[in-house]
Amino acid sequence: MRRPIFAISAILLAACSAIDGQQATTTQVDAEAIMMMLAEYDTAATAGNVDAYMALYADDAVSMPPDAPARTGKEEIRAAFVAFLEENTVQLTSQVDEVRVSGDLAFLRVAYDETVTPKAGGEPTQLHGKWLVILERQPDGSWKWWHEMWSNYTPPEM
Repeated sequence: MRRPIFAISAILLAACSAIDGQQATTTQVDAEAIMMMLAEYDTAATAGNVDAYMALYADDAVSMPPDAPARTGKEEIRAAFVAFLEENTVQLTSQVDEVRVSGDLAFLRVAYDETVTPKAGGEPTQLHGKWLVILERQPDGSWKWWHEMWSNYTPPEM
C-alpha cells in the first residue's frame, strides 16, 4: 500500500515542479518582451515616430506626467506627444530597474535620461528621472502600456 501512495506522491510532486518551471519560463519570456518594448519606446520617441510610439499603448491607457493633468485614452496621449514633437526633438535613453509579471498585469520600473531640444533654437534641457509603467496583457497575448507615471529627479531650469 505504501508503494502506490509513494509513487502517486512522486508523480504529483514532479507535475507541480513542471508547472512551476513552465510559469517561471512564461514569466521570463514576458519580462523579456516587456524590456524589448521599452527599447522600442525609446527608439520611437527619439525618432519622433508617433505611430510606433502609440502602438505600445492600450486604447484605455492613462498617462500621468509630472505637474500636469492625467491624459486618459490613447487619443489624449497621442495629441500630447504630437504637440510636444511640434516644438521639440528628444533623445531618450531608459534603463530597466525592475520588471515583474503577475498574471495579466506587469510593472516596469525605469530610470531615464532625456535631452529635449527646442526646434526653434535654444539650449537643450537635460532631464533625469524615474518612471513606473503598468502593462496589461492583451487578448492576443501581447503587452501594452496601460498606466504610466514619471517624475524628474530635479525640475528643469526655467
